[in-house]
Amino acid sequence: MSETISPAHFRFQRHILLLLGIVITIPSIYMAGTTVRESIRTSQIESFINQDMDLHAANVISYQLKDGTLFVDVLGARLDEETMENLQKKLNDYGSLSKVRLEVVQSPASSLNKEQVQDLISSRLKQATTQAGGKSYKELAEEYYGSYNRETSTISLLKSLNKEAPALFPAIKEIKGGTVYGKDKDDTWAPAAFEVTVTVTSQLSPSDAEKLKNWIASQTELPVSLTIQMETSPSSYFGNGINWNGN
Repeated sequence: MSETISPAHFRFQRHILLLLGIVITIPSIYMAGTTVRESIRTSQIESFINQDMDLHAANVISYQLKDGTLFVDVLGARLDEETMENLQKKLNDYGSLSKVRLEVVQSPASSLNKEQVQDLISSRLKQATTQAGGKSYKELAEEYYGSYNRETSTISLLKSLNKEAPALFPAIKEIKGGTVYGKDKDDTWAPAAFEVTVTVTSQLSPSDAEKLKNWIASQTELPVSLTIQMETSPSSYFGNGINWNGN
């Protein structure tokens, strides 16, 4: 302190220091609050993606929050309108995401190249590495790529068949199916046929059954093996390889 400073000048200095303290403190408080809010929002987005969007037939590739909209890129079977509405409600149940709009960008597996799908599958193979004898993620992804791509395509195809078939053949109640694997000419296992079981409320004529088979075949690249079963007489046995009249 200098004895030459007057009390009035000292008060002036204190006011300046107080003003500078306020100017520095207010932005710091605002920035701290913004950081906390962003941290909470990021945590809630991750919870939504990892828990609520952990879907069986589709997988999240990437996501981004921009201008109040959460954009989520999804690979696999297309999500129907009901699923989308439920996801939107679950998103808005998170406090800091109550006003965020969900925008899902859906891509079939066939629209991505093998490297992109490898990266996606690799993130889900951590537990399998030890069991697979220490193979790298990329090696495991290479092995599983074909099966993964076929599975997502099958789910998408079955959804489409069950939606459109009743309009073409009113007797159809349900269509189930899947890919059947067999050995090819190189003695390696590969998709050999698409096996379909159709449940009907009344019998189809042979011509309608043939039309149904050809229609399904037009939507898959594999030969179709078709079984038609009445709803009122379900059975676990099909085909003519059983002697039903024998003992």
